[in-house]
Amino acid sequence: MPRGFNNLLSGKVVLDLTNEKGLLAGRMLADLGADVIKIEPPEGCPARNKGPFYHDITHPEKSLFWAFFNTNKRSITLDLSCEKARELFKKLVQKADIMIESFPPGEMEELNLGYDELATVNPGIIYTSITPFGRTGPYRDYQVTDLIAMAMGGVVYLAGYEDRPPVRIGYPQAYLNASAVAAVASLVALYHREMTGEGQLVDVSIQESLLRATFNSTLAWHLEGYLFTRLGTTRIMGPKLRAPIVWSCKDGYVSFITFGGAVGGEAMRSLGEWLVEEGIEDKTTSEIDWASFSGIDKLTTETLERASKPIKRLFARYTKKELLEECLRRRILLLPVSTSADILDEPHLASKEFWQTVEYPELEDSIVHPKPPFQIDGVYPPIVRKSPLIGEHNAEVYESLLGLSHEEIVLLKEEGIT
Repeated sequence: MPRGFNNLLSGKVVLDLTNEKGLLAGRMLADLGADVIKIEPPEGCPARNKGPFYHDITHPEKSLFWAFFNTNKRSITLDLSCEKARELFKKLVQKADIMIESFPPGEMEELNLGYDELATVNPGIIYTSITPFGRTGPYRDYQVTDLIAMAMGGVVYLAGYEDRPPVRIGYPQAYLNASAVAAVASLVALYHREMTGEGQLVDVSIQESLLRATFNSTLAWHLEGYLFTRLGTTRIMGPKLRAPIVWSCKDGYVSFITFGGAVGGEAMRSLGEWLVEEGIEDKTTSEIDWASFSGIDKLTTETLERASKPIKRLFARYTKKELLEECLRRRILLLPVSTSADILDEPHLASKEFWQTVEYPELEDSIVHPKPPFQIDGVYPPIVRKSPLIGEHNAEVYESLLGLSHEEIVLLKEEGIT
């Protein structure tokens, strides 16, 4: 580990019993230097069967979904339906600082592995539970999918077009929001333990974690007095006014907003001059007093339509890169809408060594991973372990943490416990 990381979570042990609902939480803690041990049933975590897969080969050891969310972790197998396995698990809890699970409410208690039980084994344990609607309340036993969580969290209401039914955000994000909340809450509880010696039960509701994603609509109502609706590719500029924010260009799309005020007015004036230089219009856009539109209620549909037609023609002449470079020169607020390939080829990220090539011997290949999206002491936390195979670290974990002999570890495998 580079300098700085050993002072974060180095020496802390995290037991990760999550499925896809919480995999990111363990990954985040592992990136901070914790020894995260992914505990799977002998046949492997069900999340291993989630695609996409390496070269489209459906196999639990070839899931790229798994590969991303489980780097920097170790994997052991343990069949918690067996009493002997549960006793082994309790011994692991004695060595652990944090345990994260995503079982349905009450299931860990049925296995005698709930917080009250484990707190008697290790009073300092941070027990983090990720469930669809929390551990209490009338919805506690309801099951969830990403769509259900997004809908009941209020996010779906804001996604899509105003004249159509609501839709889910393209990539499933409900579990990622919950995982991030779980990781942060676990760290807060760990800090509390460092100060007091007390462990804690952390109760994370997937639905509640999504409420943060609607705060912009809440603030719009309190600050501006209007209610957000589905915006599609537009932005609210007034109670009944929408401005386009996504525009076609020669090789894709760019994001640009027509707006006024001190900042927007200067950008629109510069854009108007560019339109005249291109011969697209004769000062129509440049002569509009954009600076006078200091509030969202000042613009009109007529003004926006008048400006949008020539802007659309201008953007269609250039590529994303050309538009970005020219808009930077002219101090116009515009951004390219990047594809995955664009991001991978982004020179800024390449210059910062944001990407890391990780070797996968079992695939006889390497995979490019993004590093964690933050730096400490000027460097990104590195990926020091590829995502593990099923039970890849059984021998080293059971020997180093529990002191089991090679013969005992082999016997556990033969008995179907690991």
